[in-house]
Amino acid sequence: MKHVVKGTVLAGALMLFTAAFGMTAYADKAINNVGIKVTGTINAGSLIGDERLEIKPQGSRYTVNHYEVLNEGPSWKETDVPDIKIHLQAEDGYYFRVNAASQVRIDGAEYVTATREDNAYALIVEVKLPSLARQASSINEANLTNTTASWTESLGAGSYETKWKRDGKTIGVVRTVQGTSHDVSSFFTKAGVYSFQVRGVSAQNPDFRGPWTESNDIVVTEEMASAQRAKNAAAESAGTWEANGDKWSFQLPDGSYVKSAWRKINNEWYVFDANGYVITGWFKDGDKWYYLDESGKMLHNRVTPDGYQLDINGVWVAPLAKAQ
Repeated sequence: MKHVVKGTVLAGALMLFTAAFGMTAYADKAINNVGIKVTGTINAGSLIGDERLEIKPQGSRYTVNHYEVLNEGPSWKETDVPDIKIHLQAEDGYYFRVNAASQVRIDGAEYVTATREDNAYALIVEVKLPSLARQASSINEANLTNTTASWTESLGAGSYETKWKRDGKTIGVVRTVQGTSHDVSSFFTKAGVYSFQVRGVSAQNPDFRGPWTESNDIVVTEEMASAQRAKNAAAESAGTWEANGDKWSFQLPDGSYVKSAWRKINNEWYVFDANGYVITGWFKDGDKWYYLDESGKMLHNRVTPDGYQLDINGVWVAPLAKAQ
């Protein structure tokens, strides 16, 4: 049985069947190459038609109309190799002049064949996805406590992605995590209601990710957040200053040294070079300039010894302009 799936492609992949019948295709401009990116997940045991695939055109002159699944049977089996046809539609004023495999670029799947239809205004591309055994399955449960984020295993996953929310709003960036748990207590530095989402990333094909699974909520009070900020500050300050002539380095409890990085130590910011020594004087980080005094402390919200204004974050307010 063929399963035609509509309305599950990304926003922007519009359902266009507006090519004018009877119009001569070759009066329009030719599309000589097409690209398609396929991502998503298919879970063994789920019904065929319930898969969650994202199919994006890698060009601006055509859209993804819909796709259809060619596999037979009511449910997906772990040994299945998904076989799908992707229906592309040319925008008004364009037609497909695609006749060879070299003109079709597929990311996340294997090209099988392509056929033009509807006076070359439509292109049907057949592709095969990695077998279900090489994909990442759904995560059944995600759990959050005041110290740990954990979740059940995603079969086929080589790593996991997490994203966080506070008071219903996404914070930070998507993080890649190894294993099915990690210590997150240092995250909770502001009061609010926290939760996270997690999904598996296929070990064999990183383009394929499982669906997001939502954790429970936890409440972090201001008292808890304040205590965590103090713990984070103490952890950052833990270590020993070492002198080498007139140069200073900072050794961490594990025996390593801070290198090529900023570090806040006892409420003062320092920056260390690639050899682990404190930098003094003017320092450029990205497109911003900072000033470190003779001990390496970053100055802020004041005028430097050579007469330049720094803002509250320590950034040179007006480069190459002295404070009046």
